[in-house]
Amino acid sequence: MKTKLHLALCLLLSALHFAASAAEEGFVPMFNGKDITGWELREYKQPAPDQWSFKGDVLAAKPGSGWLATTREYENFILRLDWRIPTNGNSGVFLRIPPLKDKDQLWTAGVKFQILDDTGSAYVGKIKPYQFSGSIYGVVPPAKPM
Repeated sequence: MKTKLHLALCLLLSALHFAASAAEEGFVPMFNGKDITGWELREYKQPAPDQWSFKGDVLAAKPGSGWLATTREYENFILRLDWRIPTNGNSGVFLRIPPLKDKDQLWTAGVKFQILDDTGSAYVGKIKPYQFSGSIYGVVPPAKPM
């Protein structure tokens, strides 16, 4: 049986940079560089119309909760992305998120790759190694500082 996933981006206070140019051979771009076609908003009560927007080739999110999930399922993949995080920002990329029920929590349902401003005043001296940016959150610390 093949394992499938929905790729979820939980970007509370961050922006991701996605190249809108032609895909490298064998790779499929996940964003078109214009809008969030192929993605859906999740866990928003009433998102602002521009909660997610493109500024040049950067996908930007306004502060708040909620996340984006692909409408397509992926398996056996390599994910490449560049990211930026504002001062004291906290976000992540979630993989293998099943459909969630009412009380399910995103971070306990799948695997989270942490994106965090490790040097921000909100986190310095307050977080464990498995919470640093680049970690598999709560499981494995990053091999080196991001």
